[in-house]
Amino acid sequence: MRHILRVAALLACGLATPLAAENYALLVGVSDYPELGEDAALNGPANDVALVRSFLTSSSQVAFAEGNVTVLADGVEGADAPTAEAIRSGLTELAERAGEGDFVYLHFAGLGAQVPARDDASEPDGLNEVFLPADAGRWDAEAGEIRNALGDDELGDLLAQLRQNGADVWAVFDTAFGGTSAHVARNGTGEVRSRKASPEMLGLPDAPDEEAGGTEAEDPRARPEPPLGPAELGAEGDEAAGGGLTLFFAARTPEQTAEMRLPPRHPERRAQGIFTYALFKTLAERPGGSYRELARNILREYGIANLTRTTPVFAGDLDLPVLGGTPERRILQWPAEREGDLVRVSAGTLHGLEPGAELLMLETPEDADERAIGRYRVSEADTFSAELDVVTGPGNWPEGAVLRKVSEALDYSLRVALPEEGSAPARRLEAAVAQIAAKALVGPRVSFVPAGEPADLRLAVLPDSPRPNAIWFLPASGMVDRGQLAATPSVSTADKDVEDLARVIARNVGRFATTINLMKMAAAVSDPALPVEVTFRAGRYDRDAQKVVEGSHHALDPLSVPRVLPGDVVGATLENGAEVPVDYNILYVGSDFSLTFLGNGRLEPGDSLSRDYVLVDPAAFGRERLIAVLTPATAQSAVESLSFLAQEGVQMLRGGTGMAAMLGEAGLGESAQGSVAFHNAGGEENPGPAIRQLDLETVPQAD
Repeated sequence: MRHILRVAALLACGLATPLAAENYALLVGVSDYPELGEDAALNGPANDVALVRSFLTSSSQVAFAEGNVTVLADGVEGADAPTAEAIRSGLTELAERAGEGDFVYLHFAGLGAQVPARDDASEPDGLNEVFLPADAGRWDAEAGEIRNALGDDELGDLLAQLRQNGADVWAVFDTAFGGTSAHVARNGTGEVRSRKASPEMLGLPDAPDEEAGGTEAEDPRARPEPPLGPAELGAEGDEAAGGGLTLFFAARTPEQTAEMRLPPRHPERRAQGIFTYALFKTLAERPGGSYRELARNILREYGIANLTRTTPVFAGDLDLPVLGGTPERRILQWPAEREGDLVRVSAGTLHGLEPGAELLMLETPEDADERAIGRYRVSEADTFSAELDVVTGPGNWPEGAVLRKVSEALDYSLRVALPEEGSAPARRLEAAVAQIAAKALVGPRVSFVPAGEPADLRLAVLPDSPRPNAIWFLPASGMVDRGQLAATPSVSTADKDVEDLARVIARNVGRFATTINLMKMAAAVSDPALPVEVTFRAGRYDRDAQKVVEGSHHALDPLSVPRVLPGDVVGATLENGAEVPVDYNILYVGSDFSLTFLGNGRLEPGDSLSRDYVLVDPAAFGRERLIAVLTPATAQSAVESLSFLAQEGVQMLRGGTGMAAMLGEAGLGESAQGSVAFHNAGGEENPGPAIRQLDLETVPQAD
């Protein structure tokens, strides 16, 4: 109605100018739950909404007026309490304000849960997903509900109201809707908290079986449904539903998500939702494009940072441009700012400006890199700002000059946190680490740090696990769901002497270092200008006939982290649309972070290749990854081979060109330098190397 009245007024005045679209946001962060006790308290939601608000109003590619950003959060100055009524009112008010052509961003950070459904017929698993506002209570058996909880049906209705006037909506949920209990590496810091409310915390009857890992679909290969499913929100592309709808969830329903202090190793790090931070770091570093591209890059960020093994879920209209903007990618550049001798930009660690990253000064935003009039290097950075040192620069800055990011400061070191002291396995490991240092069994970029220190990989003793005497290899958060434990690498200690344990620990740490650094390189060289189409696929293998079942091949959606079973084959189709030859190398990362070289070759312009590379082994299951490394080649040159990556003791190549040389620079061997400024000189006329990858989950055969 608001838009109809405004249009009528304009026409009455003889004006036919179309209305400018408005951008709105509602940011909900719930940290304190007075009725659920101290165990329910979180540290990160207030920081999440503060980060999102700062991004939308200062760094976003699409402008959000501060008056159009509503914050409901405890612990945020000037914000109203995130009660159930305040959230309902905020969504209803947005539905009244937002109309055709407008854009609405919603962010929910806090606890989620699964509760018994009133109508089992509408929920096949008999459970409803709920988000818990600040005034959420415990389970009311008589009413059959959590007081003040916002259920999936109600949230679906509220989102439908937002869309009915034609507004596009993007809703992000950084919470866990269910999930089994988690193992957490004990380190005495309390830095990591799960965003799932346990059945005991809520007083729920008949708590779900913790070891079962949640209710699975009948078909283990089926794509997991989002917590807010099509039944609540309408089918994709349903014109009657109004504007577009895109949904990002931090985790699948059977999984947990967590918060921890981020960015890792930064002296001023603070508690953030892992998903919120990864999302906005990706959005800041790669502005523009579609939600599908953003989702793909978030999965890549998860592989690089090794923060968690949770699987995000992406649903809805994924081919719309992010934040309702334009689909074109933006160059990362910012106005040059100077205060005396101090040079700074209004971008920081969220935008990938770590110390060591380099920027060019250009007279105008349209200038090519070759016309740079200066070069600067980041010396210090926080989330939204960075200070720069002059490498070369003009005496007088031209008005309107910009600083353009041209290199990544890639940190190829690996920090490994030791378990909390006191247990027998921890004492054995301490002796083994001394042997590792004495015999230099790992490269100089690997360091072992105490349990409470920031780290990329955590070694843990889990007394309540099936292997209480083992050393477990956990992500940086130190948290792993019980349902994921069987697929989590571990090393027994009771059956090994110190030297044997040292060799096994060193070999496994080396695997992690190599793979994580390869993921860092993958992000740096994901050059969209290289026109090689890669489609990952799966099929069924007939062991009796020893061949792939005819007609069983089907494309895999990388965003869903597809599940495959023993007897499935996984492969890829490569099509070279470039005007130059392209070398390809196919690698496979196992759930134990092992690297297998599967083959290489060269595609001439116009060539294509379809091949199966992996037969899923019945004994292996967990998160794995198929990687295609693509490098432009020159005529008559030797085909590039990355087979050296699969060697147990990686011997670095000296010299060389292409991807092999860059991996040498990445320090998968001997150099002790912690960070390297990596330049990826791409562009449509001279595309650089690219890496395409598929995360997948190998699961045991259903009984």
